Amino acid sequence: MIQPIKNMELNKIAKKLRFGRYAVLFGLVAPLYAATVELGDPSLSTDPDSPSKLAVSMNSTISIVGLQFDLVYSSDLASPGIPSLPKGSDHTIDVRLVEPGRYRVMVFSPTNKELTSPFPIDLRFGFADAAPNGGPAMRLEHLILAGSDGTSIPAAPTYGPIGSWRNEKFSDEVWNNKTTGGDTGDADGDGYANIQEFYFDTDPRKSNSNASNVVNAQLIPAEAGGNKVLRLSWTGRKSDRGVMPVVYGGTNPASLTEPVSSVVVGSSSDPDLDQLKAEKSVNGASAYFLELRVERE
Repeated sequence: MIQPIKNMELNKIAKKLRFGRYAVLFGLVAPLYAATVELGDPSLSTDPDSPSKLAVSMNSTISIVGLQFDLVYSSDLASPGIPSLPKGSDHTIDVRLVEPGRYRVMVFSPTNKELTSPFPIDLRFGFADAAPNGGPAMRLEHLILAGSDGTSIPAAPTYGPIGSWRNEKFSDEVWNNKTTGGDTGDADGDGYANIQEFYFDTDPRKSNSNASNVVNAQLIPAEAGGNKVLRLSWTGRKSDRGVMPVVYGGTNPASLTEPVSSVVVGSSSDPDLDQLKAEKSVNGASAYFLELRVERE
């Protein structure tokens, strides 16, 4: 979106949000359970010969030697590849396609060796062209953990930051539709994609959730011996939530390629959010544009 700045020499500022295909994985904790198993957000590959990955990780306060779960997904939108365990692992993994869209994963130790915590499993997936950007909805079911004495251990399935937000805001049907779901879908039709709404913590189901007011543009006049500065400031998700802001600048709004660094300037009252800014010296420029993009990490 391009916003005019009144009574200023720089008469236009471009603020547009775009998307990448990257993610990181972080755990959640369910204190009522002895263990948690997290399905992380997908680490997406742009190389068609290198499948995207999901990471399943386990955290436990007691001894666990094996686990089993079903990974449920739309068989029309995703297809499983070959999973892997950490290099040098003493455990064995067995994966079976129970039925279309249900993938059973079993990890066990032939010598009853304890799983280290956290214990990661990489599950490789290919996504169909019809899949939403960012991958289709996936969830864990029928979770079973085995103790060293043969007992079953209580455990809760959890999800990465984006997956948890998706589960709260969308049905699987809405998310799996490319128009309404995924990173670039726009469920409420307000012109802001879901990944933008996630980053700025606005409601993707309400077109009046103030997504247009989250970025502030300012032209700061030069003081004695100083520079005239163009500044964007905003509040967005912390850097460990799976997305990041990327700012580019330039004089041609159709092609902004000059990287502009952003910094955290303070904390928000919400523990998930930070206050950030990006600044660019614009002395001598009659017009300059800044573009804020939201990308997966």
